[in-house]
Amino acid sequence: MVASQAQLEEFDTTSALYAEAIRLRDAVLRKPLGLQFPTNLADLEAAHRHFALLQEVAAPLSRMRACLMVVEHAEHVFQIRQMAVCQQSQGRGYGSRLMREVEEVLLAEGMCHELFLNA
Repeated sequence: MVASQAQLEEFDTTSALYAEAIRLRDAVLRKPLGLQFPTNLADLEAAHRHFALLQEVAAPLSRMRACLMVVEHAEHVFQIRQMAVCQQSQGRGYGSRLMREVEEVLLAEGMCHELFLNA
């Protein structure tokens, strides 16, 4: 699998892709720390933008290679949060490509003057 074959997709919290992103974020960001998501997570994240890189893969693997959330903090100021790359795709350029493409989307819309990351 190579990152150049993946496609960027934007989705909302009512999408099946959101459920897939939650599973990926849970596996990569939460479980290793012994944390769980709140039960009302979709409500908390409904106003934010969600992006993923998708790639056709053989079952039972998920087609979601990487995902992130964009949170608006002030006019033209956005934060990248909850970025996760599936274990099988780590170190293969998926995270870099996702960041680059999301940044390009935000810049093309003319809405983003500042973008920062959550550590």
